[in-house]
Amino acid sequence: MVWYHFKRTIILLWLLVLGCSPTTDVAISSFYVDGLQVVHKTSADSSGALGFYLRGGNNYIGRDRIGLESLLWQMSVTGTETRTSIEMARSMDGLGTKFNIVDDHDFTGIELEYGPGDFGRAWDLLSDGILNPRLAPDALTLAKNQAILKIKMSENDRSQLANVPGHSFFFKGHPYVWNPSGDADQIAAFTRNDLILYHRNDLTKTRALLVIVGQVDIKDLTADVRILAARLPLGPELLLSAQAFDHGEPDLKTTRTRGRSNHITIYFSAPKFGHPDYPAFVVGMEYLDELVYTNLVDKYNLAEAVEIGLERRQSNFGYIHLICDDAVPAINGVLELLNTMNRVDLSVPQLDRSIARSILRYKMTNQTPTEQLQNLVRWELVGESWEKSEHYIPELTVVQSGMVKRVFRRYSSDYHVFVVGPDRVRSSALNFQR
Repeated sequence: MVWYHFKRTIILLWLLVLGCSPTTDVAISSFYVDGLQVVHKTSADSSGALGFYLRGGNNYIGRDRIGLESLLWQMSVTGTETRTSIEMARSMDGLGTKFNIVDDHDFTGIELEYGPGDFGRAWDLLSDGILNPRLAPDALTLAKNQAILKIKMSENDRSQLANVPGHSFFFKGHPYVWNPSGDADQIAAFTRNDLILYHRNDLTKTRALLVIVGQVDIKDLTADVRILAARLPLGPELLLSAQAFDHGEPDLKTTRTRGRSNHITIYFSAPKFGHPDYPAFVVGMEYLDELVYTNLVDKYNLAEAVEIGLERRQSNFGYIHLICDDAVPAINGVLELLNTMNRVDLSVPQLDRSIARSILRYKMTNQTPTEQLQNLVRWELVGESWEKSEHYIPELTVVQSGMVKRVFRRYSSDYHVFVVGPDRVRSSALNFQR
């Protein structure tokens, strides 16, 4: 047993070293400049990334305005009062980059990556877009048409056949039920005055978060941020209603369609991102991924495609998406594996593989400046503090088999099954464990 623990420690340490960035001093700090929160991470890379975000997401925006914040960001990055759309595009081409609009259920924002020595030009572009969006009628018409096209393409995406109705049913009565991008009719109805008022009243320092990843002089950065902060209203204290909700009992919802394949999504609740149970659940999801693929695809050929995921939201969930010819055996196969996770301890090799993959997956999605930026933002706005990010990998390394079984028993027994396809599926045919 002593030898096992020693060997496991060596393997995990080797993995950490393998996934690390080049050696350099990396530090994270958080501070306020005239009421605006700033999180800064030094980078091992000479390039960097910066982003401006607004807290609250769907819960703040509300049903009547959903999509308006996203539309405002779209307007911000396609032209300003000081730059035409062509000049904005040329400026981004000169930086070799482009804006990324963040459309999340818990927050929204705009991001920009920059190359060595280009922080000043990137900051100028970002701050100009935030403060001086060109809300001209012709630009608004173009932005609305682009937003509507994006929404319709998403609605017609066959890979989302079971996800769209499933998501709507699973989050019924909760702000997550709304698409952060809005719906086509709502986007079409927004006016220029709606955007002007939203930009004037809702881009407040109490909602805002500025994140920078890169080698930046703090004195210069503070001076730049002070100019931005001076143009933003402080705003009232951000008070949002609780987002917790009852997932209810296991259930089934079907939509009959023509065709050969059934698209199935199984949702189940999961610990909130940043919660003490989250690391053990992540490790368990890695093992569940192995179980589902091995049994449903390789061994019994019950599914032709499998995707397993775990979101990182305030009200969180995991999901399993299947494409198969025969729905009932595939669904029951997954339900049995979920029940196995609730009953059976992982063996030592199974636990080691799952921990190693969890660490590697996290490191592989935290490499570039933009990925580091996005991770910091999510830790701060959803996981309650960027400081928790520094403890996440150590918490993964100490996960034990009993912890995995306990958290799966606590969270993943309320599964909800959504089927879109030709099969007629009834609840009585499924092995729900109530």
